[in-house]
Amino acid sequence: MDLKKTLLTTAIFLSAFLVMTSMSPVNAVVCSSTTISSTCEFQYAKDGFDSGDATNDQAVTVSSGTLIIGSSVPNQELAIGKLILNGGAVTIYDGAKLHLGAKIWMVDQDADGYPASTTQYIQEVAPANGRRKAAMTLPIVTDCDDTQSNVRPNQTGFFTTAIPAGGPKAGTFDYNCDNVITKQYTSSAAYACNTTGCADHYYTVVSGWADGSNPACGTTEAYRTASYGTCASLSACNYGTTNYAQGCK
Repeated sequence: MDLKKTLLTTAIFLSAFLVMTSMSPVNAVVCSSTTISSTCEFQYAKDGFDSGDATNDQAVTVSSGTLIIGSSVPNQELAIGKLILNGGAVTIYDGAKLHLGAKIWMVDQDADGYPASTTQYIQEVAPANGRRKAAMTLPIVTDCDDTQSNVRPNQTGFFTTAIPAGGPKAGTFDYNCDNVITKQYTSSAAYACNTTGCADHYYTVVSGWADGSNPACGTTEAYRTASYGTCASLSACNYGTTNYAQGCK
């Protein structure tokens, strides 16, 4: 294939759809899909779609509407793998840049899929503690402690030891980054057995903590569960005991 002819054809094709402008900024929704069918823009100074491959080959198709670069964010830089214009257009404001095939990185020291900040790096080599944007679970949701992989937004597990030293959440149990401590075992009931009257020929029981208090995070206490029986066979209140360690997040 004639490379000069290909480049010339590409330049002519793109010139019909790429517009460089210094016009006033426009209000547009944030681009959220690699298929663009309305007028949208990205929200950060350096932004874009990243495939995570050795070379970013994430295609973005503008089927209608307009992809806007550098309107709300002056001098914005946008990286995508390749641009497919299929009826839509791209408007690039003065000072803004479009990088085709460039990699996008974010800092994620503990590699838990949540970046330390929303800052993105468009460059060939990873920054310190950098991982590709494509590896992020939610690129726009930041980690509250980027030193501990178990500490992250949307954490569903419970833990019986406090967060280790080294980060901003050290010594706490805020494993899911919501600034609220949620206990695994929420019941505060105390074990009780009531044989008075033997209603319906069964004694009534309440399962609960042996000492009547809900344990603090990381504390192990006895939890009693009743063994039901009939009044006729009742000689004493029977129960089983299990030691539970209070998990928190």
